[in-house]
Amino acid sequence: MDCGTPARDRGGEQRMSLIAYYKFSEPAETTQANDSSGTQAPPMRPWRYPDQPGGSASTAVFGAAEGVTTDSLTALQLASTSGGYSAALRADAAPVALKGLGVFVSAAGAEGGIVFGDQDLSNGLTVEWDNFFAEITVNRGVLNLCTAPAPTDGAVHHVFVRQNGATVELYLDGALVASAAGALGTVGPYFVGPAQGFPFTMTICHLALFDADIGSARIAEIAAAGLTGFAGETTDARLRRYADMAGIPSDEIVTSTSRITAAHIDSTEQGVLELMRKVETTEAGVLHDDRAGRLTLRNRDDRYQAPVAVTLNAASQDVGIDFAPTVDGQSQYNIADGRNIDGTVAATYSDEASRDEYGEHAYSVETAATDPGEPYQLIAAVVNANSEPRPRVPSITIAMSALDTTTMQAVAGLDIGDKVRLINMPTQTPGGSTVDFFVEGYAEKFTRRAGEDPWQITLNLSPAWPLDSLFVLDDPVHGVLDAGNLLAL
Repeated sequence: MDCGTPARDRGGEQRMSLIAYYKFSEPAETTQANDSSGTQAPPMRPWRYPDQPGGSASTAVFGAAEGVTTDSLTALQLASTSGGYSAALRADAAPVALKGLGVFVSAAGAEGGIVFGDQDLSNGLTVEWDNFFAEITVNRGVLNLCTAPAPTDGAVHHVFVRQNGATVELYLDGALVASAAGALGTVGPYFVGPAQGFPFTMTICHLALFDADIGSARIAEIAAAGLTGFAGETTDARLRRYADMAGIPSDEIVTSTSRITAAHIDSTEQGVLELMRKVETTEAGVLHDDRAGRLTLRNRDDRYQAPVAVTLNAASQDVGIDFAPTVDGQSQYNIADGRNIDGTVAATYSDEASRDEYGEHAYSVETAATDPGEPYQLIAAVVNANSEPRPRVPSITIAMSALDTTTMQAVAGLDIGDKVRLINMPTQTPGGSTVDFFVEGYAEKFTRRAGEDPWQITLNLSPAWPLDSLFVLDDPVHGVLDAGNLLAL
């Protein structure tokens, strides 16, 4: 999870708006918190406000908590006394105009608060609350007093203060809860810690500072990233989220609405492509770049219930001499284990008759689907469809000029995930003389070499799942119970 800095440039606007980003995920015994924004902001070090009794360093404890937000990172614990700012962290930063500040906080108590501001408090921002009120104080002046929810219930909350034009706004967990006319002003060097006046302990992480307005939508995204990890959104929505992180324009993404909802996937230290592959696995579909160069996710219902795109005759001149159906066990599975991504569900499914006859062909999958029954359903479908050996065709070259116009257009339009039917296969071919395949890849060749067709397309095919091994009940297009059909058990 990355709660402060956008995972991609977004046209440079939001990344350039970052002043600093402190995850506070350093291990125990650490002496400073380092900036992760890429702006080379100075580190924050434990610091006690100069006029406090004793004047010693604050009691800031790194590595005190784990899993405060949806990531697996540790967090920082700060504790204050009734004397004042006894647990602050300070950064020797140059003065800068503050337009936004966000932080995740976990605290419990009747009253408490977060202070952020100049080291001498000539300019400063305070967000304080008790059981009934949330208060924003800027430069020693109270801007707002409202009945906003108080984030002191022991749960994790996201607090964000935004400069929106001439208005200061307070957001709690991504939602606007208060606003008032005013300005956040200039800060630096700056510090952060619990508000003074009462004993108060809080755990904080992912402190982000901005010198430009990032907008309410981005604030809500940051809050959701840390609080829920966007759990419950469909796989097509999750894929689009990851694609946006990679800077892929929305009009270059092709998805169809999925019925599979995804749990939180911890994206810490993971690349976007790796995250996309986890969505592909969860959907049990296929992810690829289509012929137009668009990122495409074909969901499971579309992939397995889609009609045959083209039929080719294996006994005619349509198929080249490289055609050699292969049965080597690569697409055969007779035992499988499945689990969900948070490790709470695990299942095993096997076809003992197939294992006795052909030996063991194992399959394993981890799914991020929120349905607790999904791991078992997925592995059962895989084994039921693939327990018997079926041929794959690693190479089949098609002479395009020998085809009729309709077939030529259909072959030229084939893409990854499309279904191809081969008829008049050799009678000894496992699965019979008519077999359906998925297109796993293709190559196109143009040549003037004598004796060769000038336009050739070579396909790599894997066996398609039999339609009778899958029953889609609730899909509006492919559902077998639509149009008044009944299910009898």
